[in-house]
Amino acid sequence: MNRAAGIIPARWASTRFPGKPLHLIANKPLLRHVWERCWRAKKLDAVIIATDDMRIARAAFDWGAEVAMTSPLHQSGTDRIAEVARKTKQFDFIINIQGDEPLLDPALIDARSTSLQQRIRSRTLPKLHRRIRSRSLSIWMATRFTFRVTRSPSLAIAQPL
Repeated sequence: MNRAAGIIPARWASTRFPGKPLHLIANKPLLRHVWERCWRAKKLDAVIIATDDMRIARAAFDWGAEVAMTSPLHQSGTDRIAEVARKTKQFDFIINIQGDEPLLDPALIDARSTSLQQRIRSRTLPKLHRRIRSRSLSIWMATRFTFRVTRSPSLAIAQPL
């Protein structure tokens, strides 16, 4: 069985909306809504919040999340996820879950996870850098089976770790 981890990158220092991960929506931080949705997915073996900020880490610990502290030098969430993915060898693939998608449907994560597990077993994963279109997901494929899942219907291109 292939083990999957969902990693949610979160940073405080956004230029457009500093502190967005902890902005309250219906009396809960935005990031907590995303984390809870991820745990509703049946195909994830772990959900990890990747952050470089202790305010985010403390809040996430308070609601029971697993947190991985990352370098503050990363330019993107994908970089943050790559750092965590390099250290978490027990997972066969990583799903990059965007921290500002509080309405992400857990069934989308499960559907993509199932499809990826089948492709891994049958070795029919598309080649690196191939564009992939999914009805309601965009995926970034990279080495060691790292994928970005969002609700956006746009195309995404593979990014190596």
